[in-house]
Amino acid sequence: MKRTLYIIVILATCATLLLSDFRDPRAEIALGQSYQTGKGVGRDPVRAAAWYQRAARQGNPVGQLHVADMYATGDGQPKDDAKALYWYQKAARQDNADAQLRLALLYLKGGEGVARNETEAQHWLARAAALGQPEAQYNYGLMYAQGRGVKQSESEAVKWYRSAAAKGLPEAQYALGRAYYLGAGIGRDSTHAAVWFFKAADQNMAEAQFNLALLYEKGDGVPESRIEAAKWYERAAANGIDTALRAAWLQGFPTDMPASPVAANPPQKPAAIYTASEAPVTVSPVVIRHHRKTSMHRNALSYDLHRLADEIMNFRMHPATGR
Repeated sequence: MKRTLYIIVILATCATLLLSDFRDPRAEIALGQSYQTGKGVGRDPVRAAAWYQRAARQGNPVGQLHVADMYATGDGQPKDDAKALYWYQKAARQDNADAQLRLALLYLKGGEGVARNETEAQHWLARAAALGQPEAQYNYGLMYAQGRGVKQSESEAVKWYRSAAAKGLPEAQYALGRAYYLGAGIGRDSTHAAVWFFKAADQNMAEAQFNLALLYEKGDGVPESRIEAAKWYERAAANGIDTALRAAWLQGFPTDMPASPVAANPPQKPAAIYTASEAPVTVSPVVIRHHRKTSMHRNALSYDLHRLADEIMNFRMHPATGR
């Protein structure tokens, strides 16, 4: 009898091990990504959602993040903000920084069945920022700069901008350049402003290109150079900033050119740099980026989370086009 029970236990253990091999959440997530992106197979978001669900139900935070993302966008299953919230929470509680970021953004935006809650947003941004998530660090800095959910503090904003900027996030590099130009939360330094504008401009951020051109035109923080100014104006124009508006502005013609996200005190001649009192804060909200890493740590989404981020906070950062 004891021998029989022993054999049953051994068989049960083997069966469990075999089943676990066939239910490896990493493999399920990889299959989901293949179906979602159409790499190696025909794109099938419904099947992708099914594989993500299998991984999510096993408690895998990356699988849970994918499921939440698909509910948030309606890709592969009906859009459902409440279900997205549920799965973001599950992944976030396991210290998945990307899930914490998305959860914070969902609380900032609100949705069908999800009440806006800046306190919760601040809580989850803080946790993701502490884990080193650059978009969370940048957005956490924005909350300090704007006093949303936290006590307004330019110096705290600069601290988080710097952390994200050091990781190469162009929005944070641009915001840090803005802080240096303004002397907001840090000593005013046009040279450092130009350095950070350049880093963001070099990553093709039109607003940074436009304002770097302004600095070259004025010789502010960099040697005056019409050649460099023209180069960066052209790049900004190619990225959607209409330099014709600036040309008209310089000639004294009335234009509808809104303020740039960069801010400072404009002298007598026009500039795309304004104080916060003269123009609304238009520094970008998060732009969620995805890097190719293993499925245990990062997800590869096929939809445009940049647009989702714009929708979440309803801020735009295109100074001339207003797009």
